Amino acid sequence: MFNDVSSLWGQTVSFLSNSKMHENSQLGIYLNYLIPETFSDTELVVSTDNPFVKNWIERNYFPYIEEAISIVVGNAVGFKIIISKDDPSADTKKSTPFVEDHSPISIPATIPAPSYMNHKDDPVLEKTSQTPYITKPATLEMKTEQRSEPQLDQEGFVVFHNPVETKTNIISDERTFDSFVVGDSNRYAYSTALGVAQSPGNIFNPLFIYGGSGLGKTHLLIAIENYIKKNHPDLKTTYAQASDFVKDFTTMIYDDAKRREFEQRYHNVDVILLDDVQYLEGKVETTEEAFQILNSFLPQNKQVVLSADRAPNQIVIDRRYTSRFASGSTIDIQPPSFEVKAAIFERYFEYCCHKINRLDLIDILTREIIDRIIDLSSNNIRELNGAAISLVAYLSDRQNAFYTLTVEEVEQWVSNIFMKNEEKRIDISGIQKEVELFYKINHSDLISKKRSQGISYPRQIAMYLTRKLTGESFPDIGKAFGGKDHTSVMYACNNIERKRQSSKKIDIEIDNLVKLIKE
Repeated sequence: MFNDVSSLWGQTVSFLSNSKMHENSQLGIYLNYLIPETFSDTELVVSTDNPFVKNWIERNYFPYIEEAISIVVGNAVGFKIIISKDDPSADTKKSTPFVEDHSPISIPATIPAPSYMNHKDDPVLEKTSQTPYITKPATLEMKTEQRSEPQLDQEGFVVFHNPVETKTNIISDERTFDSFVVGDSNRYAYSTALGVAQSPGNIFNPLFIYGGSGLGKTHLLIAIENYIKKNHPDLKTTYAQASDFVKDFTTMIYDDAKRREFEQRYHNVDVILLDDVQYLEGKVETTEEAFQILNSFLPQNKQVVLSADRAPNQIVIDRRYTSRFASGSTIDIQPPSFEVKAAIFERYFEYCCHKINRLDLIDILTREIIDRIIDLSSNNIRELNGAAISLVAYLSDRQNAFYTLTVEEVEQWVSNIFMKNEEKRIDISGIQKEVELFYKINHSDLISKKRSQGISYPRQIAMYLTRKLTGESFPDIGKAFGGKDHTSVMYACNNIERKRQSSKKIDIEIDNLVKLIKE
């Protein structure tokens, strides 16, 4: 039917590009790296000079591409990717290593006709007679992998790779790609981070990952660092929290020894991973330093990975910085799905039972109970893990080994654990704490009489937010801020309101603070 392999591949790429599956994915980037080579009645062969591209497509999109080819041709056709023979890196793993498959494809013997593709108005499909299933070529090997009972990572999160697991395995507590929980909400972030780790500086640079607290951003950054240290020992890496970067920068300004340490840690490396860059807000000189590092790294193909709790354009710093942050690949992590949360809770519960040697408690946790707990839970993984610990402690106090946990009892117990349906109680001390963290000032300075801009401005912000979010009287707010007169509080509130009306930057800054206070 197709004498020209380029024509076949072109129609296949066009078919994939118009499919729903292609939307919001990285597939289009990788298809550009594939070159059609040969086509027979049973197999289409394409090549690439980048082993990472081959590995990534085989793990993430192999069955979809294979199926698209079969639809275009009109019968089942296999698909194969080879490394170009003239590629000088094909014989070495230094620049673009081919590494083990962390997420093997496991495909049934028959694949349903794709529901994810748009079939309407496609001239190619009009020529084919669709059948409900396309047979999987016999050459594609099935892979299985035994997983283990989870351990905890350094932040207290349960770590396991596949949410669909048996109850009897053990894995490392190290934050790696193997221990990252993969679901629809974080699959692209996981795949892109893995691509950066496998081939640093070559594809996604800079990489910017953003999402709410507790969704796995730090895990991915540390996984990248761990992977590079293991598989690219010749590359130097630095991971740092943005707050530590700020501290290191300010301490080195007037200290030559500290300056040399700073340059060695942040400048003389091949990969830099900077976590929680939203903390650069309000730090003009430090942000400029980070910007200069980024600008010097990219032309040298040195990898930059950044993370934040919000998208680059929502961080209140100069636009030229945020534009540079977002100049590579920007990926968000959404809250986990119901299934992933259920798996996290169940595996963490089992881990806690093993820790106290009460395996008899595991069978008490029925599917109905788990589902009800997840129904009532929030998206905060720390809170979910804390609930698992609490439940193990609650059940272990029971003397009856044959105790049965009821849904009604769970609902009553959960109401004391989760805050999903309750408005967080906001008080003055909570607001002060968030403002102090946001602007990196001490509590004693916040409530002092100091009038320097770096202290008086955060103090006025804190007073303003206290009035807005708690409704406390001006005199009571004044007392909470070191005995200030109520007229000082009124002035602060009016001043910040005027600044908010006249400055979009300040308005966004305050909105972000409100979100942090309410989290």
